[in-house]
Amino acid sequence: MQGSSAPPPSTNMAFEPMPTFPSRGLVGFALLMALVLFLAIALFGLPIRPARALEPPSTPQSLPAQAHYRCDGDPLRVRYQAGAVDDPAIPNSLAGTLPGAFVLLDWRGLHLQLPRTNNSGVPSYSDGRWWWRPLSADQPEFRQRRGTLINYACQAESPGPAPDPAG
Repeated sequence: MQGSSAPPPSTNMAFEPMPTFPSRGLVGFALLMALVLFLAIALFGLPIRPARALEPPSTPQSLPAQAHYRCDGDPLRVRYQAGAVDDPAIPNSLAGTLPGAFVLLDWRGLHLQLPRTNNSGVPSYSDGRWWWRPLSADQPEFRQRRGTLINYACQAESPGPAPDPAG
C-alpha cells in the first residue's frame, strides 16, 4: 500500500503584482509640495546670497605686494598674489589672505610658487617641501623639508637700484 501523498502545488496561484507607483495620496502630496516651493521661489526669490565681486581681494597692509630678503646670504624676492578665490567668506582670512592666494619666491635660481595653507594663525605658504611664513616683516620663516627640516635665516633688506641692462 502506498502512502498518501499531498497533492502537488497548484501552478495557477494568483499573485497580485507589487504596485510600481506610489499611491495617489503620496503623488498628490508631492505635487502640493512642488507647488508650494515654486510659489515661495516666485514670491521671495532664491534663498542664495548674492555673489561678491569677482575681483581678488587687495593685498593686505601687513603683507606687502613685494619684499626683498637675504636668506642664508643670498637675495630672495617675494611677491604675494591674491589668486583666484571662490568665496571671500572662507574662514581663516587672517591678514586679508585667503585659501587660493599664493606667494612667489625667487632664490638661488629657484622660482617657487607656494600655495597658501589653511593653517590657523599667521598666513603660511607651502607645497609640502618648501615653507614660507612671514611671522614679521623683518624675519620670516623659510624652510625646506629634505628628510629633515632645513631652516634658512632670512633678514629683510631694502631693494637696491635696478641693475642697468646696458652695463
